[in-house]
Parts: sequence; structure tokens; C-alpha cells
Amino acid sequence: MPSGRSFPRRALAAALLAAGALAGCQLDPSFNAINDQVLGPRCTAPECHDSVDHKADLDLETDPYAALVNVAAEGDLSANPPSTPVDRIRVIPGDPDNSFLVIKLEGNQESNEGVRMPNRGVHLRKYEIDAIREWILEGALNN
Repeated sequence: MPSGRSFPRRALAAALLAAGALAGCQLDPSFNAINDQVLGPRCTAPECHDSVDHKADLDLETDPYAALVNVAAEGDLSANPPSTPVDRIRVIPGDPDNSFLVIKLEGNQESNEGVRMPNRGVHLRKYEIDAIREWILEGALNN
């Protein structure tokens, strides 16, 4: 039978492991970190927002910052279902709630605005979206 002291040690070890795992679930809210760790790997796959296909006229490979900040969103008529052009700005510095990037990542778009992104694979994790929201809230700097 385990001693009375083994449970607290196990609980402490589990807490330390959980804290370490949570520490890995953070993302610096800078554009460089977001681009390197999220947008580049998750959004620039072939037939997505790469420099060749650039769905919805969004190329996140060539100059991702210039393609996002204060830029009007375009519809993607080749999507299934097709999305129509919308009167939205991709990233509005200081305003994550009205930035179309966040709306699409969270799946809060209107029915005529396409599907939640990314539409292939797993959606972004909360901490990734939180970092994007914080980057936008802090002014969407090119840092």
C-alpha cells in the first residue's frame, strides 16, 4: 500500500507536468511569431493561400503582412460553397472583433462569407487565436 506521502508527490509531479505542457501552449503575440508558427505552416499549403493559388486573392507567402493589414477581403468564387465578395477588412489594427481574419478563424462569418479557416485539417487552437487577437488589439504591428 502506498505511503501517505506518495500521493502529494504524484499530485505535485502531475501539476508540474501540466504547467510545462501549458507553457508550450503559448504564442508570442508578434507578427513574426504568428506568421512563422501559425500562418506559414497552416495557411500556405498548396491550393490554399500560397503564392501560386492564393485563394480569395490572399497570398500569405510573398508578403503576408501587406496582404492582411488594412486590406479588404475578397470573395472566393472557386470555393465550395463559393463565398461572395464582402465588405470586410482582413485585419483592422486595434479591432480583433471586426477583423475578418479573426472572424474566419473563429468560424463567425456570415453564410455568404465561405467557411471557417483553416478549412483543411484541424482548426487553430484557442491560444493561437488568442495570440492573433492580442497582436491585432496591440495595433497589428509588423514586428
